[in-house]
Amino acid sequence: MIVYLIVRAIGLRLHLLSPDDYERLIRGEVELEDLPEYRPLVAAKAEEARLRAVHAKFIERVSLLLKVSDSHAPFIRAFLDRLEVENVRARLRGALSGADPLYYYPYSHFIGLEALARARSLDQVMELLKGTPYEVRVMRGAPAGILEMALDSAYFAYYRREAERSGFKCLAPLIDREALARLLYWTLRLGESAVVREMGLLRGFEPASLSVRLSPPLLDQLASLFRLDAEQLRRMERHGEVSKAILMAEERVIDAAKRSFLRKRYTPVAVYYYLLLCHNEMRNLERILLGKMLGLRPELIKGTVLAVPP
Repeated sequence: MIVYLIVRAIGLRLHLLSPDDYERLIRGEVELEDLPEYRPLVAAKAEEARLRAVHAKFIERVSLLLKVSDSHAPFIRAFLDRLEVENVRARLRGALSGADPLYYYPYSHFIGLEALARARSLDQVMELLKGTPYEVRVMRGAPAGILEMALDSAYFAYYRREAERSGFKCLAPLIDREALARLLYWTLRLGESAVVREMGLLRGFEPASLSVRLSPPLLDQLASLFRLDAEQLRRMERHGEVSKAILMAEERVIDAAKRSFLRKRYTPVAVYYYLLLCHNEMRNLERILLGKMLGLRPELIKGTVLAVPP
């Protein structure tokens, strides 16, 4: 079954969008429904409908692998569960701000989507997390950023466990890079000292295979891992360019997966690399569609897109 799963993942890469497709979408030369992969899913000529089609396509692609994954399903399901984590994040922010999220992903696993949407207070959201892999234990009154960082840490701990349970221990260095790219985000957002103070919440970020210690100088270690300049990262943080910095780290994550795939093509790395590319495509299309909804100029939208060849 693993051989069939790997071969399917390699073949399905041919259906992903190219950098040229993103360029044409950004410039308005084509709409999402003009692309064969998305045409059947776009129900109306509106950005909201196109956004729903993007989410449906990602879920469809991962679900297709789930159907043929057999004993390797826990890892693939855990990869898909990042959508549920984002739904929880959106609800946490809504409970703290009083504003409803722009959208939820049409997906649930451990927490019913209707129950999550009904949770209006922080206590109600935290109650829903109990007994799930996303359960977090933070001090009452903890800042929103600490709550979200703890949620990410819990997810990556679960994601790693499921990879190992699926027999995909070989993916540890690549999953470590994913987790540490997210930790870089929180280090820039919250500050290194604030992150390191929460050592008890960081276990899910702790690498299983890379020599990064979750202690000072943390930012310098992460910069070195992703071949980035630490001082440049600090400047970007001061100038409000954290998203741009993280895009650079995420590009390194995908590049590491690609290099590993090219060295070990017929291994579980092929499955992981395909999933990573699918997720990147979904996020690129989200950024393009949301950018258009906000009326952003094409060059600004292009700067948010990680257009890697499939």
